[in-house]
Amino acid sequence: MIEDPSEMPLEQLEAMAFAAVAEPNRRLVLDLLLDAGEHTVGELVDRTGLSQPLMSKHLRTLLAAGLADVRTVGRERRYRLRPDGLAEISHWLDPHVRFWQAHIDALEQHLAATATATDAETGADGDRPPEGPRHDR
Repeated sequence: MIEDPSEMPLEQLEAMAFAAVAEPNRRLVLDLLLDAGEHTVGELVDRTGLSQPLMSKHLRTLLAAGLADVRTVGRERRYRLRPDGLAEISHWLDPHVRFWQAHIDALEQHLAATATATDAETGADGDRPPEGPRHDR
């Protein structure tokens, strides 16, 4: 039986979530669950082309990592995204996103300043004087 993700230590849940999303087919399954809500195993097999046993294995991994949830409707088991499961990944990524965004913003400012300085050197129409060897002799 799959352990309830809400009862796992945070470090274990984070490690399982990162391991789960490291596999491209599981990311595809998460994307499908995000786009269309709930799916049965058969629907996911049809959408991905993966075999039913492989899809079931991926879904077990997503369930164990707390990234997906399942509910029984009649004879069907319907899988859905568990957004709070992605919170651990998002929480870890936030400082990295802020770091890179600050650097990208600084680069944009530098490029804008460089473009302004270049425009001032060349004039408003953008024509530069011809470059080449000077013949002052």
